[in-house]
Amino acid sequence: FFSQCHVRPLPRSPKGAMPASSRRGESRRGESRRGGSRRGDKSPARSSSPARRVSNDAHKNWLNSHQLEGDGLLHLLYHHLWKKNKQFQSCPGARIPDTVVYEHNFPRAWYRYEAKNQEIVKLSGRFLDTSHICNSFSQPVEGTDVVAKFLFSAEDEQTGRWVTSVEYFTKDALFIFLNLRKERPDGILQRFVSAKTKHNSQIQAIWSPRVTMVQRRSNKHSLDDKLVSPYERCVTFDGPSHYSEDKLCALPSQEHIKQLCLSFVEHFHSTDHKTITRMVLFFKVDAADNVWLLWCNSLRIAPPKFQSNARRLPLNLAPHFVTPKAHVGPVSADEAMAQTLHD
Repeated sequence: FFSQCHVRPLPRSPKGAMPASSRRGESRRGESRRGGSRRGDKSPARSSSPARRVSNDAHKNWLNSHQLEGDGLLHLLYHHLWKKNKQFQSCPGARIPDTVVYEHNFPRAWYRYEAKNQEIVKLSGRFLDTSHICNSFSQPVEGTDVVAKFLFSAEDEQTGRWVTSVEYFTKDALFIFLNLRKERPDGILQRFVSAKTKHNSQIQAIWSPRVTMVQRRSNKHSLDDKLVSPYERCVTFDGPSHYSEDKLCALPSQEHIKQLCLSFVEHFHSTDHKTITRMVLFFKVDAADNVWLLWCNSLRIAPPKFQSNARRLPLNLAPHFVTPKAHVGPVSADEAMAQTLHD
């Protein structure tokens, strides 16, 4: 019976050709590998890689490689100086004056250099109140009545560039700033470092892996001249140029500053595994020839390998400083109010 049954043979494909069912399965598998869609699915194919999209749009936007990178007052500098490396140490050799970081009108962090352990420490939150800050920063400074300064940066709405301002406080003016001022911009309150001479001076260091330029400016007015406002007798790089003049920087101070810049670059690479390519730092030398790191104005970091073609913004070698309105006259408004309350 079975031998007499007629069985219809399957159609044969040409020699070397793949059956239609196999071709359909292979086509579907190929579409899934390419990121395409099946029949009836109108979703777009998978886009290019993120690195390629970044490189295509690199000519439009400047890409940050790290949160520390930027222009203006970089308050995260003190956090990375304090950050512990593999040896559980802060940045070797770095000294900073007492610095309180303000954000959203309130103190956020307080950094200090401890001479006993020769390291930078971060005070606990219980010290971040007005009374502790006022008592610590109101201690007299040798040779002047200026005890502190407040430095802050903001973006100019008209030009779009970052502008920096600084205020210098006497003891009474500091009390007004901490207790009576309603709004404080994001910035740093820093203890004033006693000057080596009767004139306040600062040192600017422009560092790169190949060249380091060191420049010193000194104020024309004496620090103990109370007929001139604290702003006019303290500003150097951070104020109008007619208040200060260029001075020579001693060779030992230059070598020490270059070593401090290199120490911070190595410390940053040890803690964050990124490389600083350029930066602008400001220093000050006290009467004991100690070099203090005050603040950073501009810093650039090498991009990751997958962003090697991204556009990099050049270093800001000419920061723009704005004179606060309170310091236009010979005596600031805070000082006048403090003097009235004192009387």
